[in-house]
Amino acid sequence: QPPSTSLGDPHSNWGLLSSGSSGPNVKAWQQVLVKGGFLPNQASAVDGKFGPVTVAATKLLQTKAGVVADGIVGPLTRAAARSLNLW
Repeated sequence: QPPSTSLGDPHSNWGLLSSGSSGPNVKAWQQVLVKGGFLPNQASAVDGKFGPVTVAATKLLQTKAGVVADGIVGPLTRAAARSLNLW
């Protein structure tokens, strides 16, 4: 794994995750949201597809962490999740 480019960012190589994204990185992000109580703990919530429910859950996490609630997962949002002890 390459060294982190942002202090406290465990997944700096993810790029941005947003509506329409899919794959294992989205699934990992959804698991973070479940751990934080932002997504329901159901198999259907962790499907690897960044849809409207994941966008809404991301915005809730962002609001709680005090970062811009745009529903996009970038370095600041990942650092915010880490500050909430969700990694």
